[in-house]
Amino acid sequence: MNKRISVLSVPIDCVTMDEAVQRILQLTEQPGLHLVATANAEMVMLANENPTLHSILNNASLVVPDGAGILWAAERQGEHVPERVTGVDVTMELFKVAATHQILYTAWGRHLVLLNERLVMYLLR
Repeated sequence: MNKRISVLSVPIDCVTMDEAVQRILQLTEQPGLHLVATANAEMVMLANENPTLHSILNNASLVVPDGAGILWAAERQGEHVPERVTGVDVTMELFKVAATHQILYTAWGRHLVLLNERLVMYLLR
């Protein structure tokens, strides 16, 4: 399991792009629904004003560091986040991997949904 830190009380997983993709693939093998969120500085600030959003991020299976502001804030706290993992980039990687792993997916607007027998996963932005 990768390290999870807190940036202004919002959890951020310290993952690289490859680690994020691998973690999402692992989630497709686990029962239940799994939320993957892409957190940037704006989302962190909104989560501190919106208890519902804050709860969603706290309960997400994976929160990737989508934004230079997240990396900067982590560094200011003495934490290291290896790289920025944007929602667009992770989505593109998942499209590539889905074909080789025979994972069905669909996209609705800015949401990517991976489908298998046990999983519907939204990548929110």
